Amino acid sequence: MNINRLLLVLLVSAILSGIGGWYLSSKYLDTSMTNYKNEINQEHELVKVVVAVEDLPSGVSITSANAVLREMPKAFVHRDAITQDTFGNIVGRQLLYSLSSGDPILSAHVSLSQYRSFSDVIPKGMRAVTIPVDSLNSISGFLSPSNYVDLFVTFGAGKISRTTQLLSAAKVIATGRDIDNGIAPSGVYRDITLGVTPLNAARILHAMSIGKISLVLRTQDDTSSSAVKPVDINNIFGQKKRVKKRKITDFEVIRGGK
Repeated sequence: MNINRLLLVLLVSAILSGIGGWYLSSKYLDTSMTNYKNEINQEHELVKVVVAVEDLPSGVSITSANAVLREMPKAFVHRDAITQDTFGNIVGRQLLYSLSSGDPILSAHVSLSQYRSFSDVIPKGMRAVTIPVDSLNSISGFLSPSNYVDLFVTFGAGKISRTTQLLSAAKVIATGRDIDNGIAPSGVYRDITLGVTPLNAARILHAMSIGKISLVLRTQDDTSSSAVKPVDINNIFGQKKRVKKRKITDFEVIRGGK
């Protein structure tokens, strides 16, 4: 009887130990799975970001037609991504870089400048005047918006031709269709647009009708005015020398004679 009781006690103890182990193991697994699921859900929380609907080239304006909201896991969203709350800040602005369909739009992708029309780039009180350029006048294509140039006009023909300074430190506001908006210029243009006063606009238009206008590029920080004396055939190689004329005080009179 004592042996049977001992075996029974051992059997019950083993069963209780098994049940306790199973319960503790299940509790541990449930807790671990719950914590793991919470971590996964937190890392993969979906947020709405603005993405490109289609392939977008640089220079295109952002609108609701070419940009939409898409859900992405929060862990993979860039800190500069445009969201539903910030989308209104970029509507109408231009892309600085091309994007592929589905690419998230970042604040760094968008120009900081926003222009409703080209007239917005013209400084207040100034006028925009466009002049044609060739390879020489475009400084071999290196001329770009926001540069400053001096304008010279050459008129006349032959020995009476003359080159004189027309304007000093005129600002270039566009080269072709490129403006200063952060987008890399195309580098191909046949005309430039200057921002000048109404009087200087009239001077440029008249100069184009009587002669040829040439441009000289200034350094970016040099906007000081300068004056250059006109140049012609007489002083092209330096200052014209003045010939001192001999003063005639008397003269000879011949009357008759052989």
